Amino acid sequence: MEREMTKLNRYALRSAVEKIDGYYLPRPHERNKTDAFERAKHDCLAALRQQIQKIESITFEQFTSKDSRK
Repeated sequence: MEREMTKLNRYALRSAVEKIDGYYLPRPHERNKTDAFERAKHDCLAALRQQIQKIESITFEQFTSKDSRK
């Protein structure tokens, strides 16, 4: 299944690449760099989804609480 290519401007591309790069550390069992990239992208997306879930769960009361601020 081919994905439709999304044209990113250079800033959006760099931002996405930097996020994936934070998870890109090839592991001994990964056969090639493509496998390492796909795993890094998967891990990055999983972490971003968790962040979204946490943000969605915040209530206004939690947001305005003194304990939630620096």
